[in-house]
Amino acid sequence: MLDEALDKISCGMSIIIREGSAAKNFDVLHPLIRLFPHQVMFCSDDKHPDDLITGHINLLVKRALMLGYDIFDVLRIACINPVKHYNLPVGCLQEGALADFIIINNIEEWEVTPHL
Repeated sequence: MLDEALDKISCGMSIIIREGSAAKNFDVLHPLIRLFPHQVMFCSDDKHPDDLITGHINLLVKRALMLGYDIFDVLRIACINPVKHYNLPVGCLQEGALADFIIINNIEEWEVTPHL
């Protein structure tokens, strides 16, 4: 799986690191975080609704940081790369853009604070 991802990256493709309820490839593909932070995205698209209560992308961020990856690379992968890849109108903090952000409890746990 890692070799296939490296082949795709060499052709200019982006790679999705998935951790849903069924599809899981974080353990195999996480070395790409350090090697190609501009071509990797996190995804949790097949999570069961009950699993979403415990978290989704924030859990991938936490796992990556626990493995010692650079926080700015990890946040690029979690936030910026998907927005740019899918050409979404939100998600990048820049002048004139709509605000789209979450608040976490702390940088070690990455638990998302509910909006009230």
